[in-house]
Amino acid sequence: MSKDSEKNVTSLEVTSPSQSNASLSSALVKERTRRIKEIFWDSLDRTSEERRLIFKLDIFILTWAGFTYFSKNLNSNNVSNAYVSGMKGDLNVVGNEYQTFTTMWTIGYVISQIPSQLICTRVRPSIWCPTWELLWVVVTFATSAVKTPHQMYACRFLVGLAEGTFYPAVHTVLGGWYTKRELAKRASIFFASAFIGSMFSGYLQAALYTGMNGTGGLAGWRWLFIFDGVITFPMALWGRFAQAYYALPDLPSNTRVHWLKPEEIKLARQRMIDAGKGEDIPVTWFGIKRVLGKWHFWVYTAYYTENIGSYMNLWLTSLKRYSVPEINNYPTATNAITIVTTLSYGWTSDALQLRSPIVYFSLTVCFFAAMNLAVWDGVPFGLKWASYYLTGFAQGSGPIFLTMVNEACASDSLERKFILGTTNSVAYAFNAWIPLITYNTTKAPRFLVGNSVTVALIVCAGLTLTLAVLLQRRDIRKTNKFENEDREGNLAGIPSHLPSIESTKSSGNGNEKIELDYLLDEFVESSILSYNESVELNSKTCLTEGVNFDSDAANSNAERWRDISSSQISEWRQSIVAHLRQSHREEQKKIKSKLGVKSGRGIVMAAGDHEAAFRARTNIRLLKSYNCTLPVEIFHFSNELTAPDKSLLEDLSNLGRSKKQQEENSGMKVTVRLVEGLEKGKEWKAFHIKGPAIQQSSFNEILYLDTDSYLLQNPEYLFEGKPWKETGLLLWPDFTKSHPTNPLWRLLGQECRSEYEGESGQILISRTLHQDLMWLVVYFAVHHEEFYHFMGGDRDSFRAAALLLGKKWAGPGRANAAAGVVVGDNDQGGGHTMLQADSEGKWLFVHANLIKYASFRRPLWSRIQRITEDRYASGTTYGDISPPNDKIGDGVKLHVDSTPRMVMTMSTFTESNENLVSVENWDMYEELKGFEERWFAFGGAH
Repeated sequence: MSKDSEKNVTSLEVTSPSQSNASLSSALVKERTRRIKEIFWDSLDRTSEERRLIFKLDIFILTWAGFTYFSKNLNSNNVSNAYVSGMKGDLNVVGNEYQTFTTMWTIGYVISQIPSQLICTRVRPSIWCPTWELLWVVVTFATSAVKTPHQMYACRFLVGLAEGTFYPAVHTVLGGWYTKRELAKRASIFFASAFIGSMFSGYLQAALYTGMNGTGGLAGWRWLFIFDGVITFPMALWGRFAQAYYALPDLPSNTRVHWLKPEEIKLARQRMIDAGKGEDIPVTWFGIKRVLGKWHFWVYTAYYTENIGSYMNLWLTSLKRYSVPEINNYPTATNAITIVTTLSYGWTSDALQLRSPIVYFSLTVCFFAAMNLAVWDGVPFGLKWASYYLTGFAQGSGPIFLTMVNEACASDSLERKFILGTTNSVAYAFNAWIPLITYNTTKAPRFLVGNSVTVALIVCAGLTLTLAVLLQRRDIRKTNKFENEDREGNLAGIPSHLPSIESTKSSGNGNEKIELDYLLDEFVESSILSYNESVELNSKTCLTEGVNFDSDAANSNAERWRDISSSQISEWRQSIVAHLRQSHREEQKKIKSKLGVKSGRGIVMAAGDHEAAFRARTNIRLLKSYNCTLPVEIFHFSNELTAPDKSLLEDLSNLGRSKKQQEENSGMKVTVRLVEGLEKGKEWKAFHIKGPAIQQSSFNEILYLDTDSYLLQNPEYLFEGKPWKETGLLLWPDFTKSHPTNPLWRLLGQECRSEYEGESGQILISRTLHQDLMWLVVYFAVHHEEFYHFMGGDRDSFRAAALLLGKKWAGPGRANAAAGVVVGDNDQGGGHTMLQADSEGKWLFVHANLIKYASFRRPLWSRIQRITEDRYASGTTYGDISPPNDKIGDGVKLHVDSTPRMVMTMSTFTESNENLVSVENWDMYEELKGFEERWFAFGGAH
């Protein structure tokens, strides 16, 4: 026997049954201990890092939210306490003016919630909410000085307006930081703080009335509001302190608070990703339409209209056996019951991971209580008393219901914020008028109509909740089915048809397949250089002397680029990663449900005005003359194209098509479509339409064309060439090279590339291979105000997305030329057209991007200015920066002049050889001959 064998034999241990049972028993004890810790407080069984994070969140979020909610309910109750403590006489309140105080507050409260929730998708809650808290404090102080009921109306409206921003925003923040095991408990603690305020109000009024009445010449009831403002003011500063807006941390994706370390923020973001929480996206009309198209909005909003009134004090008064203090004190036990049940619901819900059963229990108890109060006659005295107290079981289930909403809408942050606002707003809208109609105080103590309506509303709430549960279970079954089919398909060797799972990354060793998740992790974790470090590094690879870069962008944005912080870069990266992962999950569902499947090839354009429509018509006529059969989809923003413009384009569908093609609906077909989910911005013209237009098109393989980028031949051959088959992505360059100060390189975490920036007048892309790239391009478009200032609008966003995802692309075999006319005495001429080639170096696109800005005599195209050595190395194209490609165009500059007309002139830098630029006649190239005649014949105009 070898020594190794002997070692193995002697190392064997024999475990006896008693030892095995002991180990099992120990494991059970540990698990039981863990569960007890979890039930008592859910962070006790976590890692020290996660426990520390949750502790900080509890200290800052719950402290701010709880104390603020306490003061708000204190304020609401103070109105009624002030009314009976001298305000009625001091203000000469008569008739229904007191009820109007409440009505004005409700109006302000209801109308502010939904707009506030939508604004919070674009403005940080840490700025928005505490600012409204300060306004609330100011108006509360002002309430102490009112002289008339009408002044009180204004104050109560403004208090309600400011207060309406608070409650749904807090639930939004809670849902953005806490997981399923933690959320219900925190929501319940927050909610219970309101009833502590309600209980405290009476005692506060008694104390202030006794100790402060007449102090400073003010009645005791006025001191109530002063005190309320005093205790709320520190909480407003606590949420809105210094530059960090201290206590309120916004959401994990964009938090900037100093009390969370970078590793804690990273952990918080990962917790939300693991919980399936979607990225924080701004509100758009398309987004609202999406939310309104789902069942969540209609069902959850309908549920939250249940109301139960409690008028125990009126019943006790009618008995004529209790003193005034007893009549005021006995009903306060309902608040105590609400506090206890609220906390019990929260702890039980998180411990057992039950949501709807808790709400069902609350509804059942309240149904029993309301039924007794509705029947009234024959109900024993003790059961009536108990029924009033049992109404305290009602409101505590509210936080559990909102936890359900938070979790059901977790993957769609806009939907989550919107519904949290609508549910509460609609609930208060109903409660503003239903009690006035159904609980007529002249019918006290028996409110037959009011309690009967409450019974009916509870039944409706139960049915609505059942519908929500069934629909949620249906959605879960669908998701599970998709996941199971995906696993079975992969096990059987069937491709998942999810192009974004893998990205192709170019390296010195060839192409490597890198999992998207790994690539995104690598991207988000890569080091972020400071501005100075980035410029120092990038200046080694991207020179500025003798290189044509976008000087206007670099100079006008110099301060803005310098001021972009590393935390901003980190925030952008986190948001990009969250967007890509959420988009990938949504794509999985679409593919499994066979929704939105794209197929075939086609051309996409964007035409947003009359001139663009005419250019598109000329372009399509040219394409038809080349016997191109690719269908065309033309996108526009809402309210851009007139009906005649649309007809002008759609009528082109039958132009040049035979009768048979028309009957078979084959050949080139033109469709005009509205781009969805995007509004026309104020900046960057309408450049951000391109990415969404490509993404929303019905094609799988797409040629995007600017309306002023005219083809010289049928482009269908591009889909058959080697560059396309190898990459599925063809991009074309601009005239300007990358600049080392551009923050793009800090965002990407890559060194600056010595190559021309991208130009988006034409793009060839395969959705099958590059769907992930399109998600990223659309993300840049939606957030164009943040990104387009260093991407030259949309033009470099496609290259930026390709670089971020490690994509390899192909392009033209030669650099762009400037084409145009002879201007004055300048024999070289001035360019108004970007002449762009195919992968073989043959001119293919006449991109007349400046001709629309000026008037020129014919011939429009007579001269070409190009880089003398404009060819990429043999077998390579744009996108390959290996030498000597990285030096193409060095020493050559392009000057754009707007006086007396807009033209571009290609020349050499002072110290460069003049032979670097060649001037040629337009007709030197066979493919260019006769273009001007065809262009005018097909409706070209300038």
